[in-house]
Amino acid sequence: MSEISELERIKTLMSELGISAQKSFGQNFLINEGVINKIVNHFEITDQEVIEIGPGLGALTMRIRAQTKKITLLEIDKKIIEFWQNNDESVIAGDALKYDWSSLDKSCQILISNLPYQISAPLVINLSSFQHPINKMVLMFQKEVAQRISASPNNKSYGIISVLAQNIWNIKKVADLSQRDFHPSPKILSRVLAFELKVNSKFMGKKYLSFVKHCFQNRRKLLLNKVVTYGKSIGLDKPKVESKLECLEIDLKARAENVSPQDFIKLYESLLAGV
Repeated sequence: MSEISELERIKTLMSELGISAQKSFGQNFLINEGVINKIVNHFEITDQEVIEIGPGLGALTMRIRAQTKKITLLEIDKKIIEFWQNNDESVIAGDALKYDWSSLDKSCQILISNLPYQISAPLVINLSSFQHPINKMVLMFQKEVAQRISASPNNKSYGIISVLAQNIWNIKKVADLSQRDFHPSPKILSRVLAFELKVNSKFMGKKYLSFVKHCFQNRRKLLLNKVVTYGKSIGLDKPKVESKLECLEIDLKARAENVSPQDFIKLYESLLAGV
């Protein structure tokens, strides 16, 4: 099947079903056959449990289905939900940002998605913070968001999502895409990233997420000042906070963007340990 035939398939289905791509749901249907295959084949999915967010009209779904019968779709568009239910697929109707990912009852889940751009960053933050059974993901992003996820310390793109994602996942670029790889064409460039859960990774939860967000507020401020404010909330004075930073060999003049994901966890756990 060539790229143009995938486009024609999508157009034909849209006509038959009387639907159009919904901007409110971030629907840009993937039509690049080479990228479709890269996404589905990046991890071995034969007989694995696969979750797909936003299946649309099936560019990825059909390839996944060819390798495993254990596929669950998570979709918010009522017309597309009806389409897949009529094709005997298991569909969860709902918003991926509100879904309880910890409710999945299998231990080896793979998440695959041409993600709606507007949910991609908060979804990765959620899946990097709270316990769930997913251990591999292949996801589409706006290129700028993908760069932030993968960014290293001392880089202007490095931030909250970089720290949280890199704490939990080994992350690899799979492919870059242009506007013509979708129908309808978005105005931005895209990138696919693959995520594999790190050995002995630890989901740090809501309080750690709040700590990291606090540290990156007003990025130009010294990390010391942000941590002193946080320390006061848990009964630590400035000298104790300075001592903890020094013990971890974190420069007292560092900003949040200068601190590695690993050192963020060490700092947080040191603060919680008290004196």
